[in-house]
Amino acid sequence: MSTQISSTAIDPLDVSTKMSTQSYENLGSLDSPYHIVLAAALRKYGIKDDDGQYELYITHGAEERLVGLDEKALMLFKQLEEEGRRPRFMLRKAVVTATGQNRRGSVG
Repeated sequence: MSTQISSTAIDPLDVSTKMSTQSYENLGSLDSPYHIVLAAALRKYGIKDDDGQYELYITHGAEERLVGLDEKALMLFKQLEEEGRRPRFMLRKAVVTATGQNRRGSVG
């Protein structure tokens, strides 16, 4: 399941690491599952934290979209690119609640 939020709803833990169109190809194949793309993005930017502490978003224009765990992030990126929307990936530090879970229910 995907969540859409406006670009103004950026929390203070945003690391705002944006990847250009040219660099997304190094994150896996179009069929790579979410966890592979997220792990590759964290490695690319030298982030050594547990991948459960981060979330992967796709931004385009004024829209921002949390990529679902069951979605193919690179395929979504390519579809938006083909539509001329100029997408970018963004890594954001997951918000962890007092119970130690992030928005997806994972323990962070």
